[in-house]
Amino acid sequence: MDDAPPLTVTLSESPLASVLEAEWRDLESRADVSFFTSWTWIGAWMRQLPASLKPTLLRATQGPRTVGLALLMPRHARRLGVIGAKTLHLHATGDDGFDDITLEYNGLVADREASGRVTQAFVRHLEGCRAWEELHLAAMRELPAGLAAMPGVRVSGRTRPSYLVDLAKVRARSDGYLALLGQKPRYSVRRSLKACGRLGEVKLEVAEDLPTARRWLESLKHLHAQHWNARGAGGAFATPFANAFHDDLLAAGMPRGEIQMRRLRAGDEAVGYLYNFVHRGHVMTYQAGIHYALLPATDSPGMATHALAIEHNAARGHGVYDFMVGDQQYKRALATDTVDQHWIVLQRERVKFRIERALRELRDRLRAGATRKVAAA
Repeated sequence: MDDAPPLTVTLSESPLASVLEAEWRDLESRADVSFFTSWTWIGAWMRQLPASLKPTLLRATQGPRTVGLALLMPRHARRLGVIGAKTLHLHATGDDGFDDITLEYNGLVADREASGRVTQAFVRHLEGCRAWEELHLAAMRELPAGLAAMPGVRVSGRTRPSYLVDLAKVRARSDGYLALLGQKPRYSVRRSLKACGRLGEVKLEVAEDLPTARRWLESLKHLHAQHWNARGAGGAFATPFANAFHDDLLAAGMPRGEIQMRRLRAGDEAVGYLYNFVHRGHVMTYQAGIHYALLPATDSPGMATHALAIEHNAARGHGVYDFMVGDQQYKRALATDTVDQHWIVLQRERVKFRIERALRELRDRLRAGATRKVAAA
């Protein structure tokens, strides 16, 4: 018979980050979390959110012990000008201006010895909670068990691949990482490294301290912005919130060894910078800044930079080098494996949502008809 105290679940306004940190870190040490649900990421997010955005804290306790935590941001959404919805967002805001920091590998934080019971308790609590009409779960590896079975709830979503390199496979090859690749990407990387060599000695450098990491991140931002501005987009560092968040994240993560700043240098030239996260052997390549103009247009300095970083992290004993979400060609070319992440929306059955779906279908048909008329003209 299980004599463990019963689980108690509460949903309340979150305390300040400075108050929550010790409790979250303690639970994190007993949980199977990702970097994005570790306090390093969550704490920076909480500290940089404006005061007008106040998350609520979903907490599960067993006696005096915290066994589950999650932050849910309430938001009142309005769509098509007339449809309103009370929404909750797991570790996100629902506002693109703040969510463009790109959350991935999201999930509930639960003590691994009680994770099944914690998930069930959270689901039961959310099922009876009147604070939401839509529950948004971004970048989940899987839908928590029981949520899809909620009565009166419609589940929708989309799935996106994450491309990664199994670093154990790299270590198993005596001829190195490139031997795992297809002929075309292998040739492209070798040709690009040879082109780098014509500029001088090729070396992958490591930022060993916070001041160096800050300088390199600023250089990365400059190259990153050049690339995305040429495409008519702002990139990952286009907002004051994103810049403040990453300044905070860098200061929190570097002393803990959770941030990698890498620079590929060829002679006196910086070919590329990588801004990576490292968590329990999982290396996530978050953003890059590549000096594309240094090499001929037929070369791939970004692929060359990643290839050396993969070899470097394999040698350090890490388990995975993860390009994260996105179906770009270079990720497919350099990866050895894929996993899926899911963006899930649970929506209570409401007449207004059926009206919304009907309006969207009508709008899409009208747009498709207009497109056909233009094409036929």
